[in-house]
Amino acid sequence: MADDGEVGGVEAGAPKPVEVVLRPAHVQGEGIVEYATTPDGLQVSHDGGVNFTALTGSPLMSYVDAFGADELVGAGADGQVHISKDSGKTWQVSGRLPGQAAAFTAVDSQRLLAAMEDGTVMESTDAGHRFAIVYRPASS
Repeated sequence: MADDGEVGGVEAGAPKPVEVVLRPAHVQGEGIVEYATTPDGLQVSHDGGVNFTALTGSPLMSYVDAFGADELVGAGADGQVHISKDSGKTWQVSGRLPGQAAAFTAVDSQRLLAAMEDGTVMESTDAGHRFAIVYRPASS
């Protein structure tokens, strides 16, 4: 850490990323696009994570994942699943998980996986509209 109080272009005291997702850009020459969920909303970096800027109007999410050229999917602490098809400029609510996810990922544009805090694994095959249990840990 530099003596100026900055880490990777983020000022000291600024919200720390909760999760960072790297997405190789699909536009030649753009490089790597990184998304970070923070307590103040989704942030994006187009310079390898040196600087992040807020994506205004994005919902608060605990997890975000990228797939395709411009598609993002995220899960909020309330279990709500959000989808963007324009790199986070606009968002639609797709569905809801039965609680807060401990982990969340998009396999592709239709298949989403979420590990719940109790160890249950949920899967959606319709872009987050409905989730089904695919694994439930044995009771202890």
